[in-house]
Amino acid sequence: MVINVMAYQPMLVEGRVWNVLLTGIDPLGKGNDWRKVVYYKLEGDSVIDGEAYKRVYESQDKIDWVLKYLMMENIEEGKVWKYEYSHLNQQYYKDLIIDFGLNVGDRLKEDVGSVCETIE
Repeated sequence: MVINVMAYQPMLVEGRVWNVLLTGIDPLGKGNDWRKVVYYKLEGDSVIDGEAYKRVYESQDKIDWVLKYLMMENIEEGKVWKYEYSHLNQQYYKDLIIDFGLNVGDRLKEDVGSVCETIE
Protein backbone atom coordinates (compact mmCIF):
# COMPACT_ATOMS: atom_id res chain seq x y z
CA MET A 1 0.00 0.00 0.00
CA VAL A 2 1.25 3.50 -0.87
CA ILE A 3 0.23 6.45 1.24
CA ASN A 4 1.07 9.94 -0.02
CA VAL A 5 0.73 12.49 2.76
CA MET A 6 1.15 16.20 2.22
CA ALA A 7 1.19 18.96 4.82
CA TYR A 8 -2.29 20.27 5.53
CA GLN A 9 -3.09 23.50 3.71
CA PRO A 10 -5.78 25.73 5.25
CA MET A 11 -8.97 25.76 3.17
CA LEU A 12 -10.85 28.71 4.63
CA VAL A 13 -8.75 31.61 3.34
CA GLU A 14 -10.30 35.09 3.16
CA GLY A 15 -11.17 36.07 -0.41
CA ARG A 16 -10.91 32.55 -1.83
CA VAL A 17 -13.50 31.70 -4.50
CA TRP A 18 -14.48 28.15 -5.47
CA ASN A 19 -16.43 27.20 -8.54
CA VAL A 20 -18.47 24.02 -8.29
CA LEU A 21 -19.88 22.19 -11.29
CA LEU A 22 -23.34 20.79 -10.57
CA THR A 23 -24.79 18.20 -12.92
CA GLY A 24 -28.09 16.40 -13.17
CA ILE A 25 -29.33 13.44 -15.14
CA ASP A 26 -32.66 13.49 -16.94
CA PRO A 27 -34.72 10.80 -15.16
CA LEU A 28 -36.75 10.20 -18.34
CA GLY A 29 -33.64 9.65 -20.48
CA LYS A 30 -34.65 12.23 -23.07
CA GLY A 31 -31.28 13.97 -23.15
CA ASN A 32 -32.26 16.86 -20.89
CA ASP A 33 -29.21 16.45 -18.63
CA TRP A 34 -28.09 19.73 -17.11
CA ARG A 35 -24.88 21.37 -15.91
CA LYS A 36 -24.29 24.65 -14.13
CA VAL A 37 -21.49 26.31 -12.22
CA VAL A 38 -22.09 27.78 -8.77
CA TYR A 39 -19.51 30.04 -7.13
CA TYR A 40 -18.68 30.18 -3.42
CA LYS A 41 -16.70 33.03 -1.86
CA LEU A 42 -15.19 33.35 1.62
CA GLU A 43 -15.58 36.86 2.95
CA GLY A 44 -15.82 38.09 6.51
CA ASP A 45 -16.18 36.45 9.89
CA SER A 46 -18.92 35.69 12.41
CA VAL A 47 -18.55 34.54 16.02
CA ILE A 48 -21.09 32.09 17.45
CA ASP A 49 -20.78 30.76 21.00
CA GLY A 50 -17.15 31.94 21.09
CA GLU A 51 -16.19 30.12 17.85
CA ALA A 52 -14.99 32.06 14.78
CA TYR A 53 -16.60 31.12 11.46
CA LYS A 54 -15.92 32.29 7.90
CA ARG A 55 -18.91 33.56 5.96
CA VAL A 56 -19.57 31.62 2.74
CA TYR A 57 -21.44 33.42 -0.02
CA GLU A 58 -22.99 31.78 -3.09
CA SER A 59 -23.50 33.23 -6.58
CA GLN A 60 -24.50 32.02 -10.03
CA ASP A 61 -22.89 34.96 -11.84
CA LYS A 62 -20.10 36.28 -9.54
CA ILE A 63 -22.09 39.52 -9.24
CA ASP A 64 -25.00 38.85 -6.87
CA TRP A 65 -23.66 37.12 -3.74
CA VAL A 66 -25.96 35.65 -1.06
CA LEU A 67 -24.81 34.45 2.37
CA LYS A 68 -25.24 30.65 2.19
CA TYR A 69 -23.72 29.36 5.45
CA LEU A 70 -20.77 29.63 7.83
CA MET A 71 -17.71 27.38 7.98
CA MET A 72 -15.07 26.80 10.65
CA GLU A 73 -11.72 25.05 10.34
CA ASN A 74 -9.37 23.46 12.87
CA ILE A 75 -6.02 23.56 11.06
CA GLU A 76 -4.21 21.40 13.64
CA GLU A 77 -6.77 18.58 13.29
CA GLY A 78 -7.51 19.09 9.57
CA LYS A 79 -11.26 19.34 10.16
CA VAL A 80 -13.89 21.62 8.62
CA TRP A 81 -17.40 22.22 9.95
CA LYS A 82 -20.42 23.85 8.34
CA TYR A 83 -22.91 25.87 10.39
CA GLU A 84 -26.32 26.39 8.81
CA TYR A 85 -30.05 26.43 9.37
CA SER A 86 -32.15 23.27 9.05
CA HIS A 87 -35.64 24.05 7.81
CA LEU A 88 -36.65 20.49 8.73
CA ASN A 89 -35.67 20.88 12.41
CA GLN A 90 -36.12 24.67 12.44
CA GLN A 91 -32.80 25.24 14.16
CA TYR A 92 -29.14 25.95 13.43
CA TYR A 93 -26.61 23.14 13.60
CA LYS A 94 -22.87 22.54 13.30
CA ASP A 95 -21.91 19.65 11.00
CA LEU A 96 -18.46 18.09 10.43
CA ILE A 97 -18.06 17.93 6.64
CA ILE A 98 -14.32 17.26 6.12
CA ASP A 99 -11.80 15.37 8.27
CA PHE A 100 -8.32 14.93 6.82
CA GLY A 101 -7.32 13.01 9.95
CA LEU A 102 -9.30 9.91 8.96
CA ASN A 103 -7.48 6.62 8.62
CA VAL A 104 -8.49 3.78 6.31
CA GLY A 105 -11.64 2.19 7.73
CA ASP A 106 -12.69 5.27 9.75
CA ARG A 107 -16.16 6.79 9.38
CA LEU A 108 -16.61 10.53 9.00
CA LYS A 109 -19.66 10.28 11.27
CA GLU A 110 -21.01 7.36 13.25
CA ASP A 111 -24.54 7.71 11.89
CA VAL A 112 -23.49 7.97 8.21
CA GLY A 113 -22.35 5.06 6.06
CA SER A 114 -19.36 6.76 4.37
CA VAL A 115 -16.06 5.08 5.21
CA CYS A 116 -12.52 6.18 4.32
CA GLU A 117 -11.33 3.56 1.83
CA THR A 118 -7.97 4.87 0.61
CA ILE A 119 -5.48 7.60 1.39
CA GLU A 120 -3.39 9.07 -1.42
